[in-house]
Amino acid sequence: MELMLIEDDARRYVTDAIKIEKEMVLLEIREKAKGRMVLDSEDYNDLRTRIVSVIGKINSVANVDGKGRDDLTVHILIAAEGLSRRMSSGQNKAVLQLAENIRQTFTVLRLLFRKYEHNIEAVDP
Repeated sequence: MELMLIEDDARRYVTDAIKIEKEMVLLEIREKAKGRMVLDSEDYNDLRTRIVSVIGKINSVANVDGKGRDDLTVHILIAAEGLSRRMSSGQNKAVLQLAENIRQTFTVLRLLFRKYEHNIEAVDP
């Protein structure tokens, strides 16, 4: 019993991220059904801020060497999205690639949280 409590506590950030991800998906569906841009929603942007914060916490506690960061904010994601929209492929390729990597990593993490929703036991505390 005690081991189960310890494991649940160790998974708490992942569990938090799963809950936020579910809220984000529901809001995306709702906003799309209304014909609105989800990025214009204050509620959606609040959820993105929360999930990025939780991702930072996961990164911080998961990195046993102490190199995990939890000081990166949603502003990095917003900047990357903006750069991806504004820059052409002929401009600074390194910056464009970094922006794309940030966007892709966020998307991959969201997909991973959806996967973990169905099998939280896959997360090794």
